[in-house]
Amino acid sequence: MRARLVALEGQADICLDRPLTLVGRHRGCDVRMNSPQVSRYHCCLAWQDGDYEVRDLGSTNGIKINGHRLESGRLRAGDELTIARLRFLLILGPTASIAPDRDAAPGLNPADGSGGQYAGDAVSSFPHT
Repeated sequence: MRARLVALEGQADICLDRPLTLVGRHRGCDVRMNSPQVSRYHCCLAWQDGDYEVRDLGSTNGIKINGHRLESGRLRAGDELTIARLRFLLILGPTASIAPDRDAAPGLNPADGSGGQYAGDAVSSFPHT
């Protein structure tokens, strides 16, 4: 399923193009967020039964779905996910693969050869922080 977390406050969008996506500051994460409010291994998102399951990995600042802080939960199209204080809107379907027409925003590290969303690394398992 093509999916994208569209940034609501200036950071870069997150393309969800894997069965499992690990989000955090650590260089081993699929999506690396350059924010001190984001934990090294903050959360993971997995495509499951037609929705995205999101799980907090013991982060300090947590996750929220539609404003409710949770340990884990299901994301559906149009839901808002907050990672620490960074807000995103889940978009599913063909429009999710269209790159936004704007300059890259701060918040995510671009590919630098050390891993991350754009480097094409695969995550076979994730740490239990």
